[in-house]
Amino acid sequence: MLLEDQLPRIRKLIREKIGILPKNTIHNDDLMRSSFKRLYQALPRMIRMAINENMFVEFCMANRERLLSISEKVSEKYSEAEDNSKKQYQEKNSEESELNTNNLLNTSELLETASRVFVPTYSPNLILSRGLGARVWDKDENEYIDLGSGITVNSSGHIDKELLAVLTEQAGKLWHNDQLISN
Repeated sequence: MLLEDQLPRIRKLIREKIGILPKNTIHNDDLMRSSFKRLYQALPRMIRMAINENMFVEFCMANRERLLSISEKVSEKYSEAEDNSKKQYQEKNSEESELNTNNLLNTSELLETASRVFVPTYSPNLILSRGLGARVWDKDENEYIDLGSGITVNSSGHIDKELLAVLTEQAGKLWHNDQLISN
């Protein structure tokens, strides 16, 4: 058969065009088919004229163990190196996440820092925050949870009631929500 004679050339093309494949890739049929389809496009035109793409792909799928056996030792080393790099990356990420977690400030620390850094005109400070839900009350003093509130105003007993009312009204205009759940 024509393709049997071309095994060394196909192996060379695999090394040049596809590169080193990890050992576990051989068992992934979809990945191997797409790789062999790309390889078919890299074949010389005379060979492509003699054999159609499906026949070439099926031949390569049937003989993939033979075609890829040359680079098996290299692929094992590549797989080991890839596993080691993944482990190092995971360790590095876990260390970074621990550092980030330790550096996060809680709300009381943020308020304390804000009161030291910024000259507070009103005490306690008003906080505009983005939230997953906020408690709201209607005129009849019924309490609701606004699950979609994008912006909430936390007053913590602010002195200036007019400013609080204006900010609450503005925050309400920023996010209109009709999905209130009664408690």
